[in-house]
Amino acid sequence: MTHTKRSGLYIDVLLAAIAVFTILVYSVSNRFVFYKVGLNPLPSFFAFMIPTVAIIQILSLVLLCVLVVRVAILNIRFGIKRLFLQLLLVALPIVLSIILPKSVGKLGRAAFTEGFLERMKKEVDVTAIQAWVDNLDLETINCKKDEYGWWIDESEWPDAIKEFSAEGVNVLGLRSKNGKTYIRVLFGTALLGRWSLVVGVNDDEIPLNDYYESEYRLELAPNAFVGRRIKD
Repeated sequence: MTHTKRSGLYIDVLLAAIAVFTILVYSVSNRFVFYKVGLNPLPSFFAFMIPTVAIIQILSLVLLCVLVVRVAILNIRFGIKRLFLQLLLVALPIVLSIILPKSVGKLGRAAFTEGFLERMKKEVDVTAIQAWVDNLDLETINCKKDEYGWWIDESEWPDAIKEFSAEGVNVLGLRSKNGKTYIRVLFGTALLGRWSLVVGVNDDEIPLNDYYESEYRLELAPNAFVGRRIKD
């Protein structure tokens, strides 16, 4: 193998190693940052780390593209004999980019929802909210109705929901297919999008597409869950 061929191979090995490393860093940091933001969605150090996670992901994709281009060019220059080795150097990061993110747990919105679930388990009194919902009459309370449902005025909220007022939440009253009332407490920021706490009573089935077209849900308690909008 000539010096030029060896140098080219060393560069490819280095690029592949860096690509694998960045994929690993991306997977771990994505899981960690989004979970932490779910625990504390208000502006925090972790919220401002989200763009950094995106940059790491872009870097890993760029490295993979560079490897693919180099394989195509070097195979033309040095012949088919190096094809297997070059393809292996490309395939390894690609395979790991599929396996590593799954091995560290849920990423992105799903990791955020898991963090938010842990926060709600500690901070929200589901029983108190369900007792309020069970006696809620959407036709008589102070609220505004539109195509989404009944937007309940803050003066009507129970203390278990008012404690989140500083986060700019909204409370939407809804009805299931059986006519039972349930509520959706809507959270959201410009950076993170929207997520919700949904509470119903009497084991009534809450529709899957009651407010969003698609939503990642995790159960908080019987007939209560947290949800994260999949597409903002």
